[in-house]
Amino acid sequence: MTPTEAHLAAMSYAARGWRVIPIIPGRKHPGIPAWQNAATTDLNLIEQWWTANPGHGVGIVTGKASGIFAVDVDIADGKQGDDTLADLQLAYGPLPGTVECVTGTGGRHLYFRYPDNAEIRNDAGRKLGHGLDIRGDGGQVLAPPTIHPNGTPYRWETSSHPDDITVADAPGWLLALLTHDDHPTPPRPVPRPDTSRNDDDSPAGRYNNRTTWPELLGHDAWTLDHTDPDGEQYWVRPGKQARDGVSATVGWHGNDMLRVFTTSLGWLPERAYSRFGYYACRYHHGDRSAAAKALIVAERDGHNLAALLPADTTKPEPGQTTDPDNDPLRLIKWPQFWQRETDTADWLLEPLIARGRGHSLYAGAKTGKSLLMLAACAAVATGRPFLNNPARPPEPILYLDYEMTGDDVRERLESYGYGPDDNLEHLHYALLPTIDPLDTHSGADAVIGAALRLGVIHVVIDTTSRAVAGEENDADTFRALYRLLGLKLKSHGIGYHRLDHAGKNFELGQRGSSAKNDDVDVVQALTRRDTGLLLRATHKRMAWVPETVEIGIEDRDGFLVYTTADHGWPAKTKEIVDLLDGADVPVDIGRDKVRELFKKSGYQYRNDAISSAIKYRKLRLKGDEMCYQPVTNLSPITPGQVFYGPVPETSGQVGTGTQNPRSETGTGRGDRSGQSPTANQCVDLSLVGDRSTHAPDLPTQKRNQPTDPIFGTDDEL
Repeated sequence: MTPTEAHLAAMSYAARGWRVIPIIPGRKHPGIPAWQNAATTDLNLIEQWWTANPGHGVGIVTGKASGIFAVDVDIADGKQGDDTLADLQLAYGPLPGTVECVTGTGGRHLYFRYPDNAEIRNDAGRKLGHGLDIRGDGGQVLAPPTIHPNGTPYRWETSSHPDDITVADAPGWLLALLTHDDHPTPPRPVPRPDTSRNDDDSPAGRYNNRTTWPELLGHDAWTLDHTDPDGEQYWVRPGKQARDGVSATVGWHGNDMLRVFTTSLGWLPERAYSRFGYYACRYHHGDRSAAAKALIVAERDGHNLAALLPADTTKPEPGQTTDPDNDPLRLIKWPQFWQRETDTADWLLEPLIARGRGHSLYAGAKTGKSLLMLAACAAVATGRPFLNNPARPPEPILYLDYEMTGDDVRERLESYGYGPDDNLEHLHYALLPTIDPLDTHSGADAVIGAALRLGVIHVVIDTTSRAVAGEENDADTFRALYRLLGLKLKSHGIGYHRLDHAGKNFELGQRGSSAKNDDVDVVQALTRRDTGLLLRATHKRMAWVPETVEIGIEDRDGFLVYTTADHGWPAKTKEIVDLLDGADVPVDIGRDKVRELFKKSGYQYRNDAISSAIKYRKLRLKGDEMCYQPVTNLSPITPGQVFYGPVPETSGQVGTGTQNPRSETGTGRGDRSGQSPTANQCVDLSLVGDRSTHAPDLPTQKRNQPTDPIFGTDDEL
């Protein structure tokens, strides 16, 4: 610490209204008498103090006069205050994000605004439990850049610096615990002083008791470098060589804690951890309340906590490394990369939501983009059919709504036909969230943590301009939004939507910076039409995203229903389907294997035609309500058209759900003449012949084949 660092820090704290005092070097005590009354915000007096004592640290005096109090989360000497705090949050609710300091022993100081109508005494911490203290009236906390007596500097937690986040109001349950003697507190026995284990009956205590550091660290590929004579273990983080230096120790000063002091693991900040604390960071983005709930569920289901090492929550691209935090570069593993199967379009909800991709949807005022997106997300979360997508298992969505009220949301959901009897538990709806802006570390981290904790597969931001702090016309705003939020969501396999406004000139795109188009995979514009909406892709990275889609809006029995018009299939679809059916090629074969099979037999087809043929064959397997008309009855089409639903019915009950694709009337496969099955013969995958990776032989392609009068010419290949 240079002589001026503490002086400058003291002045910055005083400017916030926090009273400061000088701290004796190498100690934790103030260097002036009667410091509770002497503490000041007077810049002239601060100048005198630190000019006379340039090596002193900085203390902030807490209490009503400074307008703050602090929760001291102590982990020294086996106290494990982090675990006590996790138990409290499990019982009463989460703490809000606030200013946070990491202490010299790896503990934490959490700053909260002093309440207007209550008194927070300095001894109130005894009501919270083991390892938690309160610094209120008559107390003080050491602040950065002060050096702890053990030689470690105090520092502000990443994204929790007072320059980056405001001091939060304490939640009501915490104030109640601190100010009411009769408020119930979860029991937490003090651990025995002669053991490194604690024997309380909380989820954290049980996990600490039933796991070991070698077990946890070994599972995550840490390497034990050596153990010193005092029993302190020195560990090297994953992906690092011992010659580059150790990253953490276990048993520092006799504490059964992992002290992380240098790491590039984004999920494990530099501080000290109990085993439960490490587990919470590793698998629950640091959310100890969520980690405790997961342990309770695991115990209920009969799992052994000592063996409870959950699979990684990340969802990498095939062929990539499994953990974007352990390997932030996400290097491709080439052998696996080339072995992965590329198939047809990967939609979560066609044609609006591509799985795991970044989207931007913009429209003019009152066009109905939020109405459409909420209806789509509710359908995904409940598994309802939507547009021409069939019913399917529900999948979790996180919707961040910065505009509507609760009454607005209810009115819209009721207009779609939802009510109290519908299970909307997978629609995680954040109504007017008060988290920090999403183009800041703290705001982005809050969303990422929630997304991982809730297990969602898609996040919607409605509307983007209200969710960021930067200027809408500044490209840096949206570069930060992508770097801090979008990129990290995609690295975990989570897609996202940014809803936005169109500019004054709709044809020029979204309002604000052109950088809005740079970092997403799909940009779609929504405009009004007489009978509904027109969805137009202005920018896209995937060929399978359609250029335009017409979406109809209908009133059916008093409920709002979105529909899409039926379209045709790309050129050569019929030809490919007939070839695959005639050769008994398995329906679940991927595009790469089909292409390899065609190459072997002398055929050449475009990828989009192969993908469409694969998709059509799979649609015939959807079940009673999804038995599609055979390809042989398709009408002529224009090359490049895209299909969004069942082929129009001609006669009988095709597509109505009355035909059973597994009934005895169907053969379960195409006939041997090479023709597609009839409408009553939807293919049953279980009846297809050899389903091994060995592809059957196709008839050899004849060159100079005559032009197909329906599906196009060879020039379109």
